Amino acid sequence: EELKTVFLIERPNMTVFLNQLKTRATEAKYNYPSIFDIPIAAGENPTTQNLLMEFGQVTLEQCVQYTRSYIHQGAYQSQNNYQFFRCLAKTLGTNSKAVLDQEEEQYIHNRVSNRVAFLKLLLTKLSANTRATTSAIRTRHSNLDQYILEVAKEDISAFKMYVKQQISTLRSIGQESNDLLENHFAAYLSISNTMFCHAIRNIQNTYDN
Repeated sequence: EELKTVFLIERPNMTVFLNQLKTRATEAKYNYPSIFDIPIAAGENPTTQNLLMEFGQVTLEQCVQYTRSYIHQGAYQSQNNYQFFRCLAKTLGTNSKAVLDQEEEQYIHNRVSNRVAFLKLLLTKLSANTRATTSAIRTRHSNLDQYILEVAKEDISAFKMYVKQQISTLRSIGQESNDLLENHFAAYLSISNTMFCHAIRNIQNTYDN
């Protein structure tokens, strides 16, 4: 069964997608969150990275090797792999599915669909996991005062949701914004509600002190 929302690569909403994916994995008893833990180092001190939380730091090859390590070990693992792959595939819009179909050699091996590799590829497409994305998000952070006025129309709830989504995307690729708080204050102080601005200035002064 697909997720509740149809997702489009060209118009991604990472926060909604990841939350729905976590919920489905939990409801279907797919052993969440360990189902997304990808081994990245073996030996005496083996380590893993969670594909949902740190997908920018997990390679496609690591995903492929992980699946190959268990895919033929039992019917239960194979069934979970297939069901989860179908869930992801049915969640995509037609155009988005066509984009991934062009790279099916990345996630179909020996005629077996690799749900971990497919998810990695999908997350990479959704997040546009590149330096350009990081740069674009940091530019958006520097223009939060413009966003809250022109796009959010001084709607604080809509503004908070927008900022949260940007932070989530940055963190998922191992990045952060050091000037977010400063830009946050600038955005709040740009709105027309004088009482709200006065309260924000008091908070800012307390923080600065």
